[in-house]
Amino acid sequence: EMVITDALAIEGPGADSLTIDGGGSTRIFDVAGTAGEVTISGVTISGGSADRGGAIRTAADLTVQGAVLDDNEASSGGAIYVSDGADLTLVGTTVSESWANGGGTSDGGGGVFVAGGGDVTVVNSTFRANRALREGGGLFVFWATGDVSISDSAFRDNVAEGGGVRIEELSGDVTITDTAFAGNVTGE
Repeated sequence: EMVITDALAIEGPGADSLTIDGGGSTRIFDVAGTAGEVTISGVTISGGSADRGGAIRTAADLTVQGAVLDDNEASSGGAIYVSDGADLTLVGTTVSESWANGGGTSDGGGGVFVAGGGDVTVVNSTFRANRALREGGGLFVFWATGDVSISDSAFRDNVAEGGGVRIEELSGDVTITDTAFAGNVTGE
């Protein structure tokens, strides 16, 4: 696990050229609230496994761009877990085949779980074949203080209560435009 405590930009050569694999035994990135803004781009992150955020757990603002998060697992936030008012931005990113297994105190967000986060922005991204034991197969936003904006994206074949996306107790606004929802299933 790489612990990030300062602002950082990780720029890979492309998701098809560089894979960072946790081997099913560790989280890949743990971003502390002190980090400021962290950007991760041009990589595939897979095989992450942890209690919250199999690939990435963040308490600081995070942007993931041109990346693939595939086959990660956690009790909540199979691929990404966001907390502490942090903003999350996903651009041109695929979150796929990740799983919130319910092994801890929560079991939502097969792909991404935003718990008490800030703004959530998803642009030109795909959530595919993620599963959660309970809420939000692709994306679960709970107790967030900001706005949720999803555009030009797709949620396909995700399984959980709420299917592709579940949003609860949000203080801000929700805007979803030009986004496809197909094959998502409510219930495990």
